[in-house]
Amino acid sequence: MFFWIQEGISTPRLPSVASQALPKIGGVVSSKPVKAFDESDQDNSLLPNLQKAKKAYDEANEEPPPSLILFAHQVMTSPVESLFTDSNLDEARKFILEKRFRHIPIINSRGKLTGILSDRDVWKFISEDENSLTKPLSSFMIQKLLTGTIQTEIREVAKVMLEEKIGSLPIIDEDQSLVGILTRTDLIRAIVRFPGFTLLA
Repeated sequence: MFFWIQEGISTPRLPSVASQALPKIGGVVSSKPVKAFDESDQDNSLLPNLQKAKKAYDEANEEPPPSLILFAHQVMTSPVESLFTDSNLDEARKFILEKRFRHIPIINSRGKLTGILSDRDVWKFISEDENSLTKPLSSFMIQKLLTGTIQTEIREVAKVMLEEKIGSLPIIDEDQSLVGILTRTDLIRAIVRFPGFTLLA
């Protein structure tokens, strides 16, 4: 499940409305059923090629093996390095350069998640105003952010990140304390680490 957090208030994210199914097109004539492949009916000289074609057809129509189901706590980065709301933009700049992170979760003095800041935002604010380096992150951070829980299913994470056009998903517990973070890199790493896992349902 996903939650929007803003100013300490948690609100469930409602799933997006599914697109309506297209109506069937009338007047389409069905083709005649194809006779099942029977080796005894074929010219023996063509038999090897027909057998290869049949094998390829059968393999293409095999049901794929079921994919593993993974949850956020199996894939997320934890513990999470973060900054405080009263940290300044210069600290965020140094944090990005030293840690090479692209997303900085921002927490308050009680350890509750209150915002997030991307590396692009940091460079943007610095380029616009050099005096911004001493200002607190609470002035720059995104305060309405989407979060997940440790039991959020990874395929849902990928789907929601695409829908919301976000690059990371903080993972919180029932007290809104930050326990992990999921990024696109974590999703790719999951495909590599867990054979049989795919982001396709």
